[in-house]
Amino acid sequence: MPTLPGRYIWVLAGCVAAGLVARPLALAHIPITTTVEFNREVIRILERRCLSCHGNTGAAMSLATYDEARPWAEAIKEEVLARRMPPWRPVRGYGHFLNDNSLSDHELAYLVSWAEGGAPEGATAAARASAVHDDHRLAGDAVLNAEAVEVPAYSSPFERMLLIDPETTEDRWFDRIQWDPGDPSVVESAFVFVEPSGQWVGTWLPWSEHAVRPIGTGYFLPAGSTMRVEVRYRGGEDDRVDAGALVLDFAEEPPIPMRQLEIAGALGPAGGAGLWRGELMLAESVRIFALRPEISEGAESLEIRALLPDGASRVLLWMLADRADSQAGYVLAEPLILPAGTRLILAVHHVGAPPAGVPRVLVSAY
Repeated sequence: MPTLPGRYIWVLAGCVAAGLVARPLALAHIPITTTVEFNREVIRILERRCLSCHGNTGAAMSLATYDEARPWAEAIKEEVLARRMPPWRPVRGYGHFLNDNSLSDHELAYLVSWAEGGAPEGATAAARASAVHDDHRLAGDAVLNAEAVEVPAYSSPFERMLLIDPETTEDRWFDRIQWDPGDPSVVESAFVFVEPSGQWVGTWLPWSEHAVRPIGTGYFLPAGSTMRVEVRYRGGEDDRVDAGALVLDFAEEPPIPMRQLEIAGALGPAGGAGLWRGELMLAESVRIFALRPEISEGAESLEIRALLPDGASRVLLWMLADRADSQAGYVLAEPLILPAGTRLILAVHHVGAPPAGVPRVLVSAY
C-alpha cells in the first residue's frame, strides 16, 4: 500500500485524534469479537498486497509487525473499504489485469473483520522473509546507470526525466527490461521509453517491479537510440539520493516486434466542456497487451472501449483517475485479439482547469 497523498498526514492526524498512534494500556480491555488474527491471516494479506511499500523500506509507515500495524487498524479499515488502498484505480469488473494489486473480496472481509473485532495478535508469528527491499541489481547484457537525483526530506512529489545512452552502434532487439531504483523508499513510479520513437517499454511500481511481455516478443532499439526514464519522486523523513539503473537483455534472434498504438483525446463539442474524446480505427488485426493512460491532474474518470465490426462493444479499461498513480501501465491478464475495423474509443472526463496536456492512451500491441 503506497503512501497516500501528503504522506498520510491527514490519516496520521486522524489517528492521533483517535488515540491510535500509540498502544495505550486500554487496548487490553477491548473485547475480541473476531477469529481473524494478525499473525495468521492479516500478515499474509499484508505481505501480498502492502509490504512492498509498508515494509521496513521507509517508503511509508511500516505494517510489517503487529506492534506497527495495530495502531493503524481503524485507518486500514477505512482505506480498504474506500478502495483507496492498495492503490488500484480500475473499476472492478471491467477488464482483468495481470498486475492487479487490489484486494479480493475475501481479503477485504478479513481485514475489516480483524479491525472491527478488536485487532487480535494471535499466536506468535512464524519466521518470515524480510520486508527490506533487495537492492541487488539483476545481471543483464547491459546495466545502464542513470544520473543521481537528490530528493529533499518531506518534498512534495516531483518528476525527473532521465536520459540514458545505451551506446548502441548497431540496431538491436531487447526482450527483457528492468528499472532498478537506487533508493526505492523515495521512488513512487518509473516509466521507460525508447527515443526518438517514444515507445513505452516498461514500468516500475513498488508492487510491480518487473516489466513483462508476451513470450516471443521484444522491442526494437535502433542504433543511436536513447532510453528515457520518467521517475516520480516523493521526499521521506531525511534527505536522500537516488541513483537508479536500467537493465537490458538483448535478444539473440529478432523477436515478434511489440508495437505502440496511440489514442489521443480532443475536447468535446460545445456543451461537452470537460469531456475529451478520441478514436483509433484498427487497419489490421492486433493483439492488445497493455494500456497506459497519460492524463493530467483533474481527470475524474477514463474509459477505453472497443467497438467491434459486428457491433459488439467491450470495455477494456474504466477507472477513476483522481490521482497520479492512475498512469500506471495496465497489463491485460490475457492478450486480447481485436480484428481489423475495430474502433478504440477514449473518453476522459476532466474537472476544473483545462488539462496541462492532451489526454492520450498508449496501447502496447503485437
